[in-house]
Amino acid sequence: MSRRRQAIGRAGEERAETLLGKAGYRLLARNLRLPGGEIDLLFLDGSTLVVVEVKRRESSDYGSALAAVGRSKRATLRRIAADYAQIVAPHARVRFDVVAIDGERMTHYRNAF
Repeated sequence: MSRRRQAIGRAGEERAETLLGKAGYRLLARNLRLPGGEIDLLFLDGSTLVVVEVKRRESSDYGSALAAVGRSKRATLRRIAADYAQIVAPHARVRFDVVAIDGERMTHYRNAF
């Protein structure tokens, strides 16, 4: 991935982190690398672990940011989140949210999948 794309992705994750922090979520980890994948942002919302995938699209030429979180990515996130939760909080509820950034518009989708 080019440095420019990495910087764009990092900026999107920072915007998402700020949005969710203002909503009262407590940040647990950023870019959590686990066997089999990475979780962009991991929050606690009350007693619920919230796995957040951040997707950013500069234009809609290749579809929306939300549509970019495909079946394979969702399956990967489910698998690695289950493994992580089993270790740190085996009885915790896990929720999957997406923060989609299309151009300058940012939307938080709770329970996205």
